[in-house]
Amino acid sequence: MIKFFNVDLQYQQDREVYLDLADQVYSSGQVINGPFCQKLEESLKVKTGRKHCVLTASCTDALAFVGSVLQSSANRFIFPNISFPATDNGFSRESDYTNTQRVYVSTDQNGNIDLDLLENNLLHTNNSTKTIVVWVNLFGHTVDFDRIAKLQAQYPHVDFVEDAAQSIGASWNGTPSGSIGVASCFSFDPTKNLGAFGIGGAMLTDDAELAGAVDLHRRPHTPKWINHGYNSQINEVDAAMVWWKLENRFDAWQQRRTEIAKYYTDNLDVECILPHNNCTSAWHKFVIKHNNRDMLKQQLKEFSIDTRIHYPKTLDNTENEFTRSCLSLPIYPEL
Repeated sequence: MIKFFNVDLQYQQDREVYLDLADQVYSSGQVINGPFCQKLEESLKVKTGRKHCVLTASCTDALAFVGSVLQSSANRFIFPNISFPATDNGFSRESDYTNTQRVYVSTDQNGNIDLDLLENNLLHTNNSTKTIVVWVNLFGHTVDFDRIAKLQAQYPHVDFVEDAAQSIGASWNGTPSGSIGVASCFSFDPTKNLGAFGIGGAMLTDDAELAGAVDLHRRPHTPKWINHGYNSQINEVDAAMVWWKLENRFDAWQQRRTEIAKYYTDNLDVECILPHNNCTSAWHKFVIKHNNRDMLKQQLKEFSIDTRIHYPKTLDNTENEFTRSCLSLPIYPEL
């Protein structure tokens, strides 16, 4: 059986290292907010060039906390219509739905938010319409970062947030995912390129005030016992393992994902969802389109090849040509 996910294979590859890291943490008694959390935050800042990093229990929480801070002055959210539900539900879960508007923009041939359609939408905003755009680097393919930078300069009343849950390790003309927009959010879900064996997330920003506010949101209380938010903190064992993977395995894993993606692209006679030429993809997913997707999925299952559908519906709960035809194939370093 060719599994779709590789958590067990990845664990076996460095089992003794992970057990040793767990032993170090549990022997220290510092199981949250310890030195490995600090190391992971520093490594992520170095990788992205960001000034601030705040670890959370999940990427969903990271998006939600950013949304909670920014939405106090915003009344309009814009999302791509293709993504995991946490992109919009997480980000806007603390918003006042009676006073906010959620807008969904179609995606382009790479699976990312169509920037032409986004710009047309922004033309109808003004300084009195505080807007937040959450874009997604779907499947590990980044959007055009140069275009995002121009839109940021053109529309100063719009906050641009990067949902980078699927794109750690990706870049656009050398600019790494996680480095642009008012904030970027990573996921360390076990299924991600850089995954924990539990779960976790991170928010990166250059805004000290935003970082401080998100830090308060993730803590259940301050030392003065004042309640500020949630108990959303990655545990020290997961932080240790994610940090070790990032420093010792991640680059080689990304190279292997790229090799597998090239093999698929060179040998499959089917439409593949590929990145733009200027994008170095993280290859979080390898997605194809087929007009008889369900039949193909069943045939692959009969050959003991596990596949997934990302995603069966749009975020505004409809279907389109993409959701009816997309199919994700296994792609991970141990494949």
